[in-house]
Amino acid sequence: MAAHQKAVDGNGKLDRGYALHLPAPTTFDDWHFATQLNQARAISCGVKHFRSHSPRTSGSLVWQLNDCWPAISWAAVDKAGRRKPLWYALRALNAPRLLLVQPRGAGLALIVSNDSPHAWTGTVAVRRLSLTGTELAAEHLRFNVASRTNQTILLSESLTVPADARNELIVAEADASARAFSYFVEDVELSLPQAEFSTTVEREDVGYSLTVTANNFVKDIVLNPDRLDPMATVDEMLVTLLPGESHRFLVLSGEELPVDDLTTRPVLQSANNLRHPAALTQKGTV
Repeated sequence: MAAHQKAVDGNGKLDRGYALHLPAPTTFDDWHFATQLNQARAISCGVKHFRSHSPRTSGSLVWQLNDCWPAISWAAVDKAGRRKPLWYALRALNAPRLLLVQPRGAGLALIVSNDSPHAWTGTVAVRRLSLTGTELAAEHLRFNVASRTNQTILLSESLTVPADARNELIVAEADASARAFSYFVEDVELSLPQAEFSTTVEREDVGYSLTVTANNFVKDIVLNPDRLDPMATVDEMLVTLLPGESHRFLVLSGEELPVDDLTTRPVLQSANNLRHPAALTQKGTV
């Protein structure tokens, strides 16, 4: 690894990069995950800012997409063609229709971003929740956004001022495909619980489907099937689930993958794991 780290003080920069944002990892596998997660969030922070100011800012250039060297790299796709969490974050942030919660003045605003060729009209539900899923405040806001532009809606203090910043979040939802999460503190302060979830794995013609059902709040789920088959890929990463919610991941692989490994760390990771490095609670079925 040291031979492939070409940056001066490269690992130190990575460590300092996540130190203010994520709980310190205690194993190499968690360090690997933390650096990937921090990269995805850091670039996302900038892209969200640019996207929120459309059409004044009509795009963003990210350095870089891929790399030709087998190095510890800032690329979104490594030399072998494997997509890092950043790649999935960039795909999500460049969706034709997107919701964002961004700072505006002394408060927060909902940005309804419509980069599609058609107008977008509807209602967005904005809720302040506890990490246990209890609704603390809610508003339903109408929007009508022309093509290739944004609508900015200032949010009320009932949504933006938490009673317990370490245990609350904001969720905005317009439809099945438009959802945004916003937090009042970084993960180093956020009271993320030990992840509790169940998994169901089904064999598919193209590989496997893995359904994760959260029993509590699970943040930024990342599935790394290439840890089991270097050619394996997954259709989604960085999935956050509220208590009771489920998500189905599709893993493309021509190999027989050990199900127990597919459903546990370090293949199945989440930000909760960094808060609880020695803990893992899950029930799997095949």
